[in-house]
Amino acid sequence: ECEISKINPNIYFAEYTYGDISRSFNKGNGGSSSWSSFFDNNVPASSMQNYPFITAFRLWENLNDPNSVDSVTFLDGDNDHKAGETVQVHSLNGINFDYKLKNDLPKGQALMVQDIVQTEFCVGPNNSLYMTKTAPAPGTTPVWYKIASLPGMYVHCIRFSKDGNTVFAAGQEGGNGVVYRVTGLQGKVYAYTNGIFSPDSIGIVKTRILSVPGVIGTGVYPDDNDPNHVLACFGTYGVPNHVYRSYNAMDSTPTFTNITNNMPAFPVYDVLINMQNKNQYLAATEFGVWSSQDAGKTWAEENEGMERVPTFMLRQMIYGVHLWIGPVIYAATHGRVVFYSETLVT
Repeated sequence: ECEISKINPNIYFAEYTYGDISRSFNKGNGGSSSWSSFFDNNVPASSMQNYPFITAFRLWENLNDPNSVDSVTFLDGDNDHKAGETVQVHSLNGINFDYKLKNDLPKGQALMVQDIVQTEFCVGPNNSLYMTKTAPAPGTTPVWYKIASLPGMYVHCIRFSKDGNTVFAAGQEGGNGVVYRVTGLQGKVYAYTNGIFSPDSIGIVKTRILSVPGVIGTGVYPDDNDPNHVLACFGTYGVPNHVYRSYNAMDSTPTFTNITNNMPAFPVYDVLINMQNKNQYLAATEFGVWSSQDAGKTWAEENEGMERVPTFMLRQMIYGVHLWIGPVIYAATHGRVVFYSETLVT
């Protein structure tokens, strides 16, 4: 797995094996010396016993989160400031943001300000999910919290809802492919009391929302525009069904429908819902990328230019400053590097 911070693109996150996850604050320049671990003693140490060979993690960020309950202090010991003036406040995540003063602020007087720059970084050791709120903060070791206990589960994919209040995890539990939903992450004060953190006590709720026998959960994807609209996919040869969909994934007892339909019976490793068209689905499979234009009723191969190569990860994002191009699809393969398409979503 790997991630690049959007609030500070100099910050990279990458892993080796068995939970050996590192971050760099200079885009990895300088070789191994620019990378370091950012685990504290609350999260399990990197090892074969504690983590899957490939460990799932995910970064969520928001530059203006109205639900934040975190605060920071603004203090200027040299200058007076007038009401209506805009000052620069330093977030706990290492980013400056603008704050418009409501009242006059004399020099040397401290002002408590809502920290609107919010992040969540979730990682999946064996049997659990851990999260920290300050992964991009330089010069600190983030505090980690166990947000869900998942006995017997190996997590293979983690994805946040767009608002950051829910994280979905797909993986394997015994002989079943499973998807869990952990919700209630936003607007909470995270803290240890006598060395203990209890997610239940602050309203974080864990729910197993899908279990499919005889397969391995490989991917899960909530619609950017509707967290109730969720796709899940599964690996394993010799079974016919690999893609499922829910339209009520946030309900107490969600329902999922098999939408594999005419897709061949091969493993599916990742799925994606087009952020501009809720009826267009993409699937990363053992034989390249496949798409559906009708919400999973029918599927077609989309491998022009990349061939039928195993594809393990899909991402969609705006192509830099070229907004007229629209959301580009990126596909990461096993053996044929990374491809992108500007036309697949048109």
